[in-house]
Amino acid sequence: MSFFVTSQEVIHQGLKADEWVKSVSELIGGKCGGKDLSAQGSGPNIGCVKKAVETATRFAQQKL
Repeated sequence: MSFFVTSQEVIHQGLKADEWVKSVSELIGGKCGGKDLSAQGSGPNIGCVKKAVETATRFAQQKL
């Protein structure tokens, strides 16, 4: 399971929690939901955790 939380400042810079968690949920074959400030997701494909972390990091770096 993954949780993503942002702040209003970060949202104004372009990083929204729901979009961020979606980028990772697709990799782990799961579902996600939430809003701009906080979101969560889960999925069965735990074999790609390292890639999921890399993807989440890269996504955030591109937005900020």
